[in-house]
Amino acid sequence: MKTITLNITVTGGASILGIIYKIFKKGNTVPLFEKTENGTFSEEFELNEDAEYDLYIIGSNPLSAERNTRIKIDGDITLSEDSDLNPANRKGNGYLLTYHFKVNNKKGS
Repeated sequence: MKTITLNITVTGGASILGIIYKIFKKGNTVPLFEKTENGTFSEEFELNEDAEYDLYIIGSNPLSAERNTRIKIDGDITLSEDSDLNPANRKGNGYLLTYHFKVNNKKGS
């Protein structure tokens, strides 16, 4: 098992509809982890090495002109090419980010 950290930083107020994330083991439709937050948070997950996962994040930004949400995933993972940028900044009204990744094994593959 390896620890993966999801960091979300919201500036300009609180999310008006919330920030929802769900993590699925690749090929499954039932999330391993899911949560809704209204503002800045950090969450750690213990995930199996050599396994593939999908992370979906959907949310709304605050109503202020200074609104911004920064999403960053930390850990020993390899993101697939079709994943969103890591880290990512979203300044619009709402957003959907998708990350597809493999947790590296002890040898770092």
